[in-house]
Amino acid sequence: MALETGDLTHLETAMQALDRAAELLDHLQTLAREEKETLDPEPTDLRTVTEAAWCVVETDGAELGVEGDTTIVADRSRFQELLENLFTNAVAHVGTDVTVRVGPLEDGGFYVADDGPGIAEDDRDDVFEMGYSTSPDGMGFGLAICEQIANAHGWVIEVDSGSDGGARFEISAVDRCNGVSPDSV
Repeated sequence: MALETGDLTHLETAMQALDRAAELLDHLQTLAREEKETLDPEPTDLRTVTEAAWCVVETDGAELGVEGDTTIVADRSRFQELLENLFTNAVAHVGTDVTVRVGPLEDGGFYVADDGPGIAEDDRDDVFEMGYSTSPDGMGFGLAICEQIANAHGWVIEVDSGSDGGARFEISAVDRCNGVSPDSV
């Protein structure tokens, strides 16, 4: 359109499309890498990785609460990526006034919960599918990547309602390091 009309304002739309295509390619590259990458599991502190992931995500005033002290067996970088995707998802779907809580589950796993509107029960089976998104700006890769990372660890990731009514992602079948801190390994 810009070439045909000489109106350079059409270039803005083209630039937005290129940015979206680049983001899509980044997500596809991440998915392809995740399938081939081997894990390097080690004792990993839930609080430390949670706080590191939170610092990477653009949270703009959102709040984080971490409960308990838990050490799990995980590939730290992949585990952090899983948390980053869950945090990004919460901020994207709830907004910057969201509060996200992370903590241990009784069975050895952990949860990530927000105080947003939650995920409709009918949609819960679909949220991990590639390309599924309820946001017009969403690509639908973040939760698919989370499931892929969880599966690579041998974990199970499920979504339910949180106590605040928001979304609650529970990751189970996680090995805990009983009495072993990441610093002592």
